[in-house]
Amino acid sequence: MTPRDPLPELMVCIRTFGRVLVQTGLYSLDHPTVRASLDLAHRELSTVLDRVAELAIHVNDNRLCANGTPIDGLGPLEPSLVALLAKHRLDSVEFRRDVGRDDLAVLCEALGARPEVVTEAGGVGGWLEQRSVTLIRCNEAVYAKLHEGETPDPRGTSDQGDGEERGREPERLVVRLEQMSLEDALTTIIRRAVPDQSEQRRVFELVFRQIRHELETKVHEATTHLEAEKQQ
Repeated sequence: MTPRDPLPELMVCIRTFGRVLVQTGLYSLDHPTVRASLDLAHRELSTVLDRVAELAIHVNDNRLCANGTPIDGLGPLEPSLVALLAKHRLDSVEFRRDVGRDDLAVLCEALGARPEVVTEAGGVGGWLEQRSVTLIRCNEAVYAKLHEGETPDPRGTSDQGDGEERGREPERLVVRLEQMSLEDALTTIIRRAVPDQSEQRRVFELVFRQIRHELETKVHEATTHLEAEKQQ
Protein backbone atom coordinates (compact mmCIF):
# COMPACT_ATOMS: atom_id res chain seq x y z
CA MET A 1 0.00 0.00 0.00
CA THR A 2 1.41 3.38 -0.96
CA PRO A 3 0.96 6.50 1.19
CA ARG A 4 -1.28 8.13 -1.46
CA ASP A 5 -4.86 8.68 -0.45
CA PRO A 6 -7.09 6.20 -2.36
CA LEU A 7 -10.29 8.19 -1.81
CA PRO A 8 -10.23 10.24 -5.06
CA GLU A 9 -10.15 7.03 -7.12
CA LEU A 10 -12.71 5.52 -4.79
CA MET A 11 -15.16 8.38 -5.36
CA VAL A 12 -14.91 7.79 -9.12
CA CYS A 13 -15.42 4.05 -8.57
CA ILE A 14 -18.51 4.56 -6.40
CA ARG A 15 -20.01 6.92 -8.96
CA THR A 16 -19.58 4.25 -11.62
CA PHE A 17 -20.95 1.58 -9.28
CA GLY A 18 -23.99 3.76 -8.57
CA ARG A 19 -24.55 4.08 -12.31
CA VAL A 20 -24.47 0.28 -12.60
CA LEU A 21 -27.13 -0.04 -9.89
CA VAL A 22 -29.37 2.45 -11.70
CA GLN A 23 -28.88 0.63 -15.00
CA THR A 24 -29.66 -2.78 -13.51
CA GLY A 25 -33.04 -1.38 -12.51
CA LEU A 26 -33.73 -0.82 -16.20
CA TYR A 27 -31.79 -3.57 -17.99
CA SER A 28 -30.44 -7.05 -17.30
CA LEU A 29 -26.83 -7.64 -16.28
CA ASP A 30 -26.18 -8.97 -19.80
CA HIS A 31 -27.16 -5.69 -21.43
CA PRO A 32 -24.17 -4.10 -23.24
CA THR A 33 -24.55 -0.82 -21.35
CA VAL A 34 -24.60 -2.57 -17.99
CA ARG A 35 -21.67 -4.81 -18.93
CA ALA A 36 -19.57 -1.82 -19.96
CA SER A 37 -20.32 0.08 -16.73
CA LEU A 38 -19.65 -3.02 -14.64
CA ASP A 39 -16.31 -3.61 -16.37
CA LEU A 40 -15.33 -0.01 -15.66
CA ALA A 41 -16.42 -0.21 -12.01
CA HIS A 42 -14.34 -3.37 -11.55
CA ARG A 43 -11.24 -1.75 -13.06
CA GLU A 44 -11.63 1.30 -10.84
CA LEU A 45 -12.19 -0.82 -7.73
CA SER A 46 -9.13 -2.95 -8.59
CA THR A 47 -7.06 0.24 -8.78
CA VAL A 48 -8.12 1.16 -5.24
CA LEU A 49 -7.52 -2.37 -3.94
CA ASP A 50 -4.00 -2.34 -5.37
CA ARG A 51 -3.12 0.01 -2.52
CA VAL A 52 -5.50 -1.08 0.24
CA ALA A 53 -5.84 -4.82 0.82
CA GLU A 54 -9.40 -4.39 2.09
CA LEU A 55 -12.02 -1.71 1.51
CA ALA A 56 -15.01 -1.34 3.85
CA ILE A 57 -17.93 0.85 2.76
CA HIS A 58 -20.27 1.69 5.63
CA VAL A 59 -22.67 4.37 6.87
CA ASN A 60 -22.01 6.60 9.87
CA ASP A 61 -24.44 9.39 10.79
CA ASN A 62 -26.02 9.14 7.33
CA ARG A 63 -22.63 9.63 5.69
CA LEU A 64 -21.09 7.09 3.35
CA CYS A 65 -17.62 6.19 4.61
CA ALA A 66 -14.67 4.18 3.31
CA ASN A 67 -12.46 2.53 5.93
CA GLY A 68 -13.80 4.99 8.50
CA THR A 69 -13.37 8.15 6.41
CA PRO A 70 -16.37 10.05 4.97
CA ILE A 71 -16.44 10.11 1.15
CA ASP A 72 -16.95 13.68 -0.05
CA GLY A 73 -18.14 14.85 -3.43
CA LEU A 74 -20.76 12.19 -4.18
CA GLY A 75 -23.63 14.67 -4.31
CA PRO A 76 -27.16 13.21 -4.70
CA LEU A 77 -25.68 9.73 -5.13
CA GLU A 78 -24.72 9.55 -1.44
CA PRO A 79 -28.25 9.55 0.10
CA SER A 80 -29.36 7.08 -2.57
CA LEU A 81 -26.62 4.62 -1.64
CA VAL A 82 -27.23 5.17 2.08
CA ALA A 83 -30.92 4.37 1.55
CA LEU A 84 -30.02 1.29 -0.51
CA LEU A 85 -27.84 -0.12 2.27
CA ALA A 86 -30.58 0.60 4.82
CA LYS A 87 -33.19 -1.10 2.62
CA HIS A 88 -31.17 -4.31 2.71
CA ARG A 89 -30.25 -3.83 6.41
CA LEU A 90 -26.54 -3.64 5.61
CA ASP A 91 -24.14 -2.16 8.12
CA SER A 92 -21.17 -2.43 5.78
CA VAL A 93 -19.91 -3.98 2.55
CA GLU A 94 -16.28 -5.06 2.45
CA PHE A 95 -14.22 -5.75 -0.66
CA ARG A 96 -11.00 -7.73 -0.56
CA ARG A 97 -8.14 -7.62 -3.02
CA ASP A 98 -8.58 -9.72 -6.20
CA VAL A 99 -12.37 -9.40 -6.10
CA GLY A 100 -13.66 -10.41 -9.51
CA ARG A 101 -15.87 -8.66 -11.99
CA ASP A 102 -18.43 -11.46 -11.69
CA ASP A 103 -18.41 -11.01 -7.90
CA LEU A 104 -19.46 -7.38 -8.39
CA ALA A 105 -22.19 -8.52 -10.77
CA VAL A 106 -23.61 -10.85 -8.10
CA LEU A 107 -23.57 -8.01 -5.56
CA CYS A 108 -25.40 -5.71 -7.98
CA GLU A 109 -27.92 -8.47 -8.61
CA ALA A 110 -28.57 -8.78 -4.86
CA LEU A 111 -28.85 -5.03 -4.25
CA GLY A 112 -31.19 -4.68 -7.20
CA ALA A 113 -33.51 -7.46 -6.04
CA ARG A 114 -36.54 -6.92 -3.81
CA PRO A 115 -35.59 -7.03 -0.10
CA GLU A 116 -38.07 -9.84 0.63
CA VAL A 117 -36.47 -11.99 -2.08
CA VAL A 118 -32.99 -11.33 -0.72
CA THR A 119 -34.18 -12.06 2.82
CA GLU A 120 -35.39 -15.49 1.76
CA ALA A 121 -31.84 -16.19 0.54
CA GLY A 122 -30.40 -15.30 3.96
CA GLY A 123 -29.78 -11.61 3.29
CA VAL A 124 -27.22 -10.15 0.89
CA GLY A 125 -24.50 -12.16 2.63
CA GLY A 126 -26.41 -15.37 2.08
CA TRP A 127 -27.07 -14.41 -1.53
CA LEU A 128 -23.32 -13.99 -2.11
CA GLU A 129 -22.46 -17.19 -0.26
CA GLN A 130 -24.88 -19.26 -2.34
CA ARG A 131 -23.09 -18.00 -5.46
CA SER A 132 -19.61 -18.75 -4.05
CA VAL A 133 -18.60 -15.10 -3.69
CA THR A 134 -15.94 -15.01 -0.95
CA LEU A 135 -14.09 -11.74 -1.56
CA ILE A 136 -17.09 -9.52 -0.80
CA ARG A 137 -18.37 -9.57 2.77
CA CYS A 138 -21.67 -8.06 3.87
CA ASN A 139 -22.34 -7.29 7.52
CA GLU A 140 -25.99 -7.02 8.43
CA ALA A 141 -27.21 -4.46 10.95
CA VAL A 142 -30.22 -4.81 13.26
CA TYR A 143 -32.41 -1.70 13.08
CA ALA A 144 -35.90 -2.99 13.85
CA LYS A 145 -37.35 -2.63 17.35
CA LEU A 146 -38.84 -5.72 18.94
CA HIS A 147 -42.58 -5.71 19.50
CA GLU A 148 -44.90 -8.07 21.26
CA GLY A 149 -44.62 -11.58 19.84
CA GLU A 150 -41.57 -10.81 17.68
CA THR A 151 -38.17 -12.49 17.92
CA PRO A 152 -34.81 -11.14 16.79
CA ASP A 153 -33.84 -12.02 13.22
CA PRO A 154 -31.30 -14.88 13.43
CA ARG A 155 -29.65 -13.86 10.17
CA GLY A 156 -26.76 -11.49 10.66
CA THR A 157 -23.14 -11.23 9.63
CA SER A 158 -22.23 -13.98 7.25
CA ASP A 159 -19.50 -16.48 8.05
CA GLN A 160 -17.59 -15.81 4.89
CA GLY A 161 -13.88 -15.15 5.12
CA ASP A 162 -10.88 -16.86 6.66
CA GLY A 163 -9.75 -17.07 10.26
CA GLU A 164 -8.08 -13.68 10.11
CA GLU A 165 -11.36 -12.11 8.96
CA ARG A 166 -13.30 -13.75 11.77
CA GLY A 167 -10.62 -12.61 14.21
CA ARG A 168 -11.36 -8.98 13.34
CA GLU A 169 -15.11 -9.43 13.72
CA PRO A 170 -15.24 -8.59 17.48
CA GLU A 171 -13.60 -5.25 16.77
CA ARG A 172 -16.14 -4.50 14.04
CA LEU A 173 -18.95 -5.56 16.37
CA VAL A 174 -17.80 -3.08 19.04
CA VAL A 175 -17.90 -0.25 16.49
CA ARG A 176 -21.41 -1.27 15.43
CA LEU A 177 -22.66 -1.52 19.02
CA GLU A 178 -21.40 1.98 19.80
CA GLN A 179 -23.72 3.32 17.10
CA MET A 180 -26.82 1.45 18.29
CA SER A 181 -29.46 2.11 20.90
CA LEU A 182 -29.42 -0.08 24.01
CA GLU A 183 -32.31 -2.17 22.72
CA ASP A 184 -30.70 -2.77 19.32
CA ALA A 185 -27.34 -3.56 20.92
CA LEU A 186 -28.92 -6.15 23.21
CA THR A 187 -30.74 -7.69 20.26
CA THR A 188 -27.47 -8.02 18.32
CA ILE A 189 -25.55 -9.56 21.22
CA ILE A 190 -28.31 -12.03 22.11
CA ARG A 191 -28.75 -13.04 18.47
CA ARG A 192 -25.06 -13.97 18.38
CA ALA A 193 -24.99 -15.66 21.78
CA VAL A 194 -28.25 -17.65 21.61
CA PRO A 195 -28.61 -19.86 18.52
CA ASP A 196 -32.15 -20.97 19.34
CA GLN A 197 -34.51 -18.37 17.86
CA SER A 198 -37.33 -19.39 20.22
CA GLU A 199 -35.13 -18.60 23.21
CA GLN A 200 -33.84 -15.26 21.95
CA ARG A 201 -36.99 -13.31 22.87
CA ARG A 202 -37.10 -14.83 26.35
CA VAL A 203 -33.44 -14.02 26.99
CA PHE A 204 -33.92 -10.49 25.65
CA GLU A 205 -36.85 -9.81 27.99
CA LEU A 206 -34.95 -11.26 30.95
CA VAL A 207 -31.82 -9.17 30.36
CA PHE A 208 -33.80 -6.02 29.58
CA ARG A 209 -35.87 -6.48 32.75
CA GLN A 210 -32.72 -6.87 34.84
CA ILE A 211 -31.17 -3.74 33.33
CA ARG A 212 -34.35 -1.75 33.94
CA HIS A 213 -34.53 -2.99 37.54
CA GLU A 214 -30.88 -2.07 38.11
CA LEU A 215 -31.42 1.43 36.70
CA GLU A 216 -34.55 1.97 38.77
CA THR A 217 -32.68 0.87 41.91
CA LYS A 218 -29.81 3.26 41.20
CA VAL A 219 -32.19 6.15 40.52
CA HIS A 220 -34.11 5.41 43.74
CA GLU A 221 -30.89 5.31 45.79
CA ALA A 222 -29.68 8.59 44.29
CA THR A 223 -33.06 10.27 44.83
CA THR A 224 -33.27 9.07 48.45
CA HIS A 225 -29.79 10.40 49.13
CA LEU A 226 -30.65 13.81 47.64
CA GLU A 227 -33.89 14.03 49.64
CA ALA A 228 -32.04 13.21 52.83
CA GLU A 229 -29.46 15.92 52.16
CA LYS A 230 -32.21 18.41 51.38
CA GLN A 231 -34.01 17.65 54.65
CA GLN A 232 -30.77 18.10 56.60
